[in-house]
Amino acid sequence: DDHFSQVFSNSVFSRLVCRVLDLKDLRCFVHFFEENKIYHKLDFSIIKNVTTFSDDILMIPTIVLLELDENLKVFPRAIYADGKCISPDDQEWGLYKTYAVQNAQMRLLLSEHPKLHFPIDALVGSAQCLLDHDSVLYKLISPHFYMQLPLNFAVLYISKSVGLNSQNEIYTPFCNNKNGLIESLKGAYLGLPDNSAYPEYQYRLSAPNVFGVYGAFLEKYWDVFYEFVNNVLSHCAYEDENIKSWSRYLAAMIPGFPGEDRIFEGDNLVCAITSFILNVSVEHSCDHYSYNLCSRTQMPLRLRKSNEHNFKNFLMRGEDLFRHELANEMFFKCHTLVTLLDTHYSFSSEIQCYVNKFKIDLSALDKSLEKEELYIPLSQMACSIQF
Repeated sequence: DDHFSQVFSNSVFSRLVCRVLDLKDLRCFVHFFEENKIYHKLDFSIIKNVTTFSDDILMIPTIVLLELDENLKVFPRAIYADGKCISPDDQEWGLYKTYAVQNAQMRLLLSEHPKLHFPIDALVGSAQCLLDHDSVLYKLISPHFYMQLPLNFAVLYISKSVGLNSQNEIYTPFCNNKNGLIESLKGAYLGLPDNSAYPEYQYRLSAPNVFGVYGAFLEKYWDVFYEFVNNVLSHCAYEDENIKSWSRYLAAMIPGFPGEDRIFEGDNLVCAITSFILNVSVEHSCDHYSYNLCSRTQMPLRLRKSNEHNFKNFLMRGEDLFRHELANEMFFKCHTLVTLLDTHYSFSSEIQCYVNKFKIDLSALDKSLEKEELYIPLSQMACSIQF
């Protein structure tokens, strides 16, 4: 239970903690609530949409009731699966926690993390076509386009993609077939009805709303990026028609992106650009770095049916572990080519001073964080989606 708590309280898996219980959750866990306790949940209902490539793969959707303690850590108190609730007193508790950890990885890698990748492809492509390449805005965002479009294209459409999980490749670790990937992405963007854990995708105009200290880490970087973007964009022409035209197209392609009638309202432009740059650099790199630190043996991606009657009741084949390790080395860990600190902006000297201050502020923040607060060193952060 302590390791389970550590995973979901202090790592990238904090992204999956939902702080709102729906009516169905209240009914499901009604016998587990105690007075003056705060409860959250992990909901892996979306796993039911995943089609496995083999009948001997075990994958059961779970919903985990979490209790929040005084140190703002979450602990599992009950798990709903197979039409029943499992508690720590049940013999199957260890088994169902393992199902939940497997579910969490499938959701993170096939549904949650892809939201950092694919929705903003439209922003990158349209900016290259529609924005004036000599404009301040284009010079600000274009250094953060590096590698994104070809990499995302490869993930979705190249047959050797790790996401498509062809078992002809030796590095594909997932349980799903191709249809499983598509259904997971679809659920992530459209959301699930009456389920607070799966809201419909909306482009974010504020700091990441992620549970716990992982979320606090991302918020601190948001503040530094916001100041930098705000300073640079103060040199943009207000009501620029080129930006209006660009935002009109983007609003039609990315839900929640402010269109031409909203882009210059308040600080919408600053927030939209801050969100983009933070997304492709700090958030994306941090997710990969944190996931890489998780144990593949304690957190298996694949569980195989077993005839042995023990508390685990599953097998993990050597091949499954090998595929997971190889996928981690090739795709999941950070392989940074151009770091955030090495990002070059072709601004005039008047604006370049903001770049210098930005990099000084980034370094100061990196040095100020305690070891337990540092989810990725600044030196490992990529300037764009490169892996």
